[in-house]
Amino acid sequence: MGAADDIFPSHQSPAFVQTRWSEGWGYAVIGFGSAARMLTEQRAKMHASVDQIGLAIFFLQRHRVELVLKHALVLLGEDVEAVAKLPHRLDVLWRRFGQVVRPLDPKGWRYLEGEFGDFVEAIHKADEGSFTYRYPVNREGEESKRAPFIDLDALERYAERFDLGISGFVDWIDEGRREAEWHNQP
Repeated sequence: MGAADDIFPSHQSPAFVQTRWSEGWGYAVIGFGSAARMLTEQRAKMHASVDQIGLAIFFLQRHRVELVLKHALVLLGEDVEAVAKLPHRLDVLWRRFGQVVRPLDPKGWRYLEGEFGDFVEAIHKADEGSFTYRYPVNREGEESKRAPFIDLDALERYAERFDLGISGFVDWIDEGRREAEWHNQP
């Protein structure tokens, strides 16, 4: 049996990951968020390797933020293909999210910007292209410039709050749309 057959078996088992239960943007958010949270909670067991694993945790949280924004855009009606083609840059995604949300709820956008804009900017500046915490060098071969310290608990708090806040807002908008459709039925 080859590596592919071992890694990707053709039969079901409770021991195997079942990818059909993980399809779509929302499940990707759950996966990256849960992995980051579990690693953050278990960091005391990592001892000295927490420094290296911490880079992976940062990347998981950063990617979680990216996925939250892309998922929200899709739920708000943006074309899935267009969203998939958006760059990894959080500043671009945050601006696009604002462009979609502002006409729907200007007051809601001001709230979101006030609650989460600082967090998105901080994560974006720390890793503009989604490379800094994945690779030791950038595309030009220059050493990745990283913050000297990361408080994983603070990162988890902000990322979880962002995830829940954006998801809750999008659910609220969706509920409003459904209610309006219900009231406009003949």
